[in-house]
Amino acid sequence: MSPATPDNSEASRASKAATLEADMVATLGAPGAGHKVAVITLALVFAWGLVAYVHQLRIGLAATAMSDYFSWGVYIVDFVFFIGISMAGSLISATLRLTNAPLAAPDLAAG
Repeated sequence: MSPATPDNSEASRASKAATLEADMVATLGAPGAGHKVAVITLALVFAWGLVAYVHQLRIGLAATAMSDYFSWGVYIVDFVFFIGISMAGSLISATLRLTNAPLAAPDLAAG
């Protein structure tokens, strides 16, 4: 008697993926009062940041109380830092993809 082999057909994989997706969506539930408070708070923070950004565009760097070269250095360092972080993420993702690393593939056998 041969040991049972897992069913890796396309239909079986699609069924497992659909079941996994349904299970994950089922855990979300309906948004409650806390969710609404969080969304409103984040919307207010976003609006405040947008108003501050437009104010800075209209007035210039005097709005930040930093009108010397130091302020430009802070902006440039922040920009370069976040570009570096995004490039590192792309590099890691591409490396996992090119090497067919098992960590990069979804685990459809779970569940």
